[in-house]
Amino acid sequence: MSLLSKLPSIQRKLGLPGESSLSAHLSSEWAQLLDDSQVEVNPSSDPLFNTLCTAYNEPHRHYHNLNHIAYMLAQLDSANSATPTARWATWYHDIVYRPGKSDNEYKSAKIALESKRQTNC
Repeated sequence: MSLLSKLPSIQRKLGLPGESSLSAHLSSEWAQLLDDSQVEVNPSSDPLFNTLCTAYNEPHRHYHNLNHIAYMLAQLDSANSATPTARWATWYHDIVYRPGKSDNEYKSAKIALESKRQTNC
């Protein structure tokens, strides 16, 4: 059984939201990260959050999607490792995901650095 087929039971076990409330949950997670990073941005209209959601909702993504981000954030929480740095890395680790390309991580890191620069963080 693949991890994807186990996702609903993993979500329940970790207390993750279902599809209907995933967006609200991640918006709250993003707002908390901005607050913890002392960034004054409204997450409901934040272009960085919108860019992240758009990227992780691309149709070719079957694993590196918003469920994956929620799962990873929950794992950080359960391991008491949810530092702002770890959460920024989680959000941006695969913002660029082009199957078969070897520079996804490099491009993702560049976008992460630029996003942090934009927020003065």
